[in-house]
Amino acid sequence: MVTKALEVATDGAPEGASYEVVSFSGAEQGRFTKGTVCRPTGALERVALGAATAGATRGVAAAPAPALECAGADAAYCEAQELIAPFEAADRQQGLALTTVGGALLLDGDPLELDISFPAYASYLHVAYIQRSGLVGHILPGHGQVWPARAAHYVERTGYDIAPPYGVEMILALATEEPLFTPPRPQFEEAETFLPALRQRLAELAASAPGTSIAASHVLVTTAPRDATATASY
Repeated sequence: MVTKALEVATDGAPEGASYEVVSFSGAEQGRFTKGTVCRPTGALERVALGAATAGATRGVAAAPAPALECAGADAAYCEAQELIAPFEAADRQQGLALTTVGGALLLDGDPLELDISFPAYASYLHVAYIQRSGLVGHILPGHGQVWPARAAHYVERTGYDIAPPYGVEMILALATEEPLFTPPRPQFEEAETFLPALRQRLAELAASAPGTSIAASHVLVTTAPRDATATASY
């Protein structure tokens, strides 16, 4: 439930106020008569689910960092972490940062939205989404656009909404002074195809231009189903 209040004042003195209330569930939108739309973000559901997965412990503000099973289903994520680790460690002062809007726990139907801060040099940016299914989707192809140093970018429309299979997933960002891949990778490919190509390309860049800046960042998220009967008040 959301209440919109409009107060009228003349010369600082209040003259009156009007109120309008809209009520809607977590799967709906609320619209005021003047056209303002309230869209649920799933934040309350995430808090509830996060509390449940943490044993409903008081004071838990976010879902815990996922533990990877490198010898099993999470092998692709561990390989990706190993590939970018040297560049991620070297980039601490450069400033490439990647976060998911909504936190580390995303529920079915949530849009995948990203906040990106760029490094201290002009760069091409490649962003890949390694999904639980084993498929890699290339959100930003790292080709055709040079981003200025210290830029910030909010990616609202990545083209992805959270869907099964659920579990740990990874978003990977690489900022390079020349395009990471030429020609660009296909929009979708298997992780077992992408990761060897990434390994080879990073080795080529490091060998051909030792002074070339390569910045890397990644984020792990946990995806989960949304309780179809749950509703939230806003």
